[in-house]
Amino acid sequence: MVMSWVAGFVVVTSGLWLLGLAVAIWVVPARTKDFLRRFASSPRAHYSEQILRLIAGVAFVVYAAEMRFPMLFSTFGWVLVASAVGLLLMPWQWHRRFGEWAIPLAIRHLKLYALGALVLGAFVLYGVTRALLDRPAIQPATCSAMESAPSSSRIASERIHISRVRPASPRDS
Repeated sequence: MVMSWVAGFVVVTSGLWLLGLAVAIWVVPARTKDFLRRFASSPRAHYSEQILRLIAGVAFVVYAAEMRFPMLFSTFGWVLVASAVGLLLMPWQWHRRFGEWAIPLAIRHLKLYALGALVLGAFVLYGVTRALLDRPAIQPATCSAMESAPSSSRIASERIHISRVRPASPRDS
């Protein structure tokens, strides 16, 4: 249970980070370019990137079952895990050389990069809505005191389900 909450927090944080990156590209493009140029620029940057990618990947794998499109998000998580492990196993200078090619390309198409970050961040947060909206508002109590409580107070331990109401159509009148 705790692992699921932590994974959910990391997934939501990842989605918000992507949205924040998209906003930063539009609001402070010069600072965002400097930020992107620092990717894989040193051993510390390289290993920090990969550890964060690994944490995010594991979180997506763990939390995918709670999300909309669980197979898609699980696969996305495994791709993050595999790429992080692969990059951790190779010399950081190889990653830096790839960054020297890829980062100028991303900077040249920065607005498109922002759009991708915006769409991916929004999609991640949309995926999380299943866990938030389909979860009951009140969880049943698990202590033995609730089991011996009078039946009139049993309502406190019942799950509350919110059903969607279909708007009335002209044919219903």
